[in-house]
Amino acid sequence: GARSLSLRLLPSANPPAGQPPLAGLIPLEYWRADHAAAQFDWLPLPASLSFPPLAAGAEQLVRLGVRRPDTSSLPAGAQYQGLLEVTDDLGTRWQVPVSADASATAVAAGPQLNNGSSVSPRAGLWVGSAVIDAVSQPAHPGDPNLTRPAGGDFTFRLLVHVDAGGNARLLQRAFLVRKPPVMVPDPANPGFNIIGEPARTVVLTDESFLSPVIGNGEVVGRRISSAAFGFSQPVLFSGGPFGAGTLGGTVTVGFDDPLNPFKHVYHPDHDNLDERFEQTLPEGRESFTVSRDITLEFTPTDPLGLNSPGWGSSEVGGHYRELITGLHRRPIRIAGTFQLIRVAEAAALNDGQGPTVAQAGNR
Repeated sequence: GARSLSLRLLPSANPPAGQPPLAGLIPLEYWRADHAAAQFDWLPLPASLSFPPLAAGAEQLVRLGVRRPDTSSLPAGAQYQGLLEVTDDLGTRWQVPVSADASATAVAAGPQLNNGSSVSPRAGLWVGSAVIDAVSQPAHPGDPNLTRPAGGDFTFRLLVHVDAGGNARLLQRAFLVRKPPVMVPDPANPGFNIIGEPARTVVLTDESFLSPVIGNGEVVGRRISSAAFGFSQPVLFSGGPFGAGTLGGTVTVGFDDPLNPFKHVYHPDHDNLDERFEQTLPEGRESFTVSRDITLEFTPTDPLGLNSPGWGSSEVGGHYRELITGLHRRPIRIAGTFQLIRVAEAAALNDGQGPTVAQAGNR
């Protein structure tokens, strides 16, 4: 017949000598999917979680996650531990051990490096999106600088790379490519090769780096880009730290840039050329330089209230703001939220080849 199940988290006893030290009771959340009430979110695991009776042969899917904001950096090897106890109304009991390493990338850890390592625990490529839902009104008779709710949302992709030192850079595009392993002669058997350097995922910013990294073989990878930006070289952010502070950077579109919204190569009044199409006109005659001052303000919790268990570790975000000059005689301000998820842990762009930083606007 049908059985009623319940689940609860029990504390773990202190481990014996030689085992990973106990950091504390593992903080867990469960995914609530209530289709009838249209409620879908992560909630802290209660003292006891019960489920509707299950018929013979039926299954109950339980999705659990570690609440990373409640973890912090601890000595090497320390683990959060516990026992998941599953019982039914017939007296059956199962106990499942669960554990998680202490998070070195939780918001509370700030800019610390992982266990003395020289590589930032947040190093890698972070991809997500910004959702703009507020904009200023330059002609507003009150405060023209105040951002006011917009009539709708505008979403665009964000790509940020963090290097080994914790420096963050805004990217327009990135290529995720699997670099083949490096084979070397086996010292014990020179007639055979062994892996000297294992295969790994690298993050490239330009097609020109594909051949040096993977050779002339078949390209296997993925291209990620953002249509909201048009620069070709990474733009360095200032401030920080990434994931816990506030970052700022400027993207500049020159007045003669092909992507400048004022310029049109086939329009005589917007090509930055004189009436004889011979001399280049100075800035301000037919087009203007556009600057976008971007601010990423990270928050310890999800500003959208989605309560993801990986927030502060594999997922970060906060408030997004821009100050745009050059489009209007007065500055335009936009605001919203942003979210980033780490998709690769490569600490170096372009596998360490070529420049990784350029001034905003340089093409």
